[in-house]
Amino acid sequence: MSVIWPGLDLLIKLYVARQTKGGIRYEYPFRIYPPPSDFDRGTFSQEMMDKVSALWKRLRPKSKTGGRVQMDTVEIRPAIFAVRAYEDYLREGMGTR
Repeated sequence: MSVIWPGLDLLIKLYVARQTKGGIRYEYPFRIYPPPSDFDRGTFSQEMMDKVSALWKRLRPKSKTGGRVQMDTVEIRPAIFAVRAYEDYLREGMGTR
């Protein structure tokens, strides 16, 4: 939980910020700047973001108390993405601001 939660929480906070304030440099979907010339940015999927939000809501109580969580394959992918995105976020120095 200590590995998954910070990234998942960051992902949701930046998604909410994007919804309320508009685009920001480090937003969902996370991007590496500058991207390579052949980088495929992909497309935003509201259905997938809804699943990420549902996972965030389910894990929120466990983020403070800890414990076991079972995830299906659809939930594991955003969890892995959240961990990788958070590492990139910290590596770029954004976590210290």
